[in-house]
Amino acid sequence: MDYHHGTATGVNEELGQRQFPGFTLAFVTGLADGVVEVLGQMVCTSLRLPKEADPIAMGRKWVDNVTDTSWRLVLNGYEDRFGQGG
Repeated sequence: MDYHHGTATGVNEELGQRQFPGFTLAFVTGLADGVVEVLGQMVCTSLRLPKEADPIAMGRKWVDNVTDTSWRLVLNGYEDRFGQGG
């Protein structure tokens, strides 16, 4: 998937807003366990969680949250099509 990045004005901003959720979904789909663990460690560190916090569980939570958010954004772009035939 190509992601278009440009200045934050006009067409480029709109194009980026439409493409970013799909790009993000492609990134987070099928991440290796080691990558999820590293992401979880980053989350734990940034949130200053206790050392007992499980980085794998936090990484999965982060991936799930990003996936859910991306899907919502993708579907928002098609809101006008829901309920229409054809």
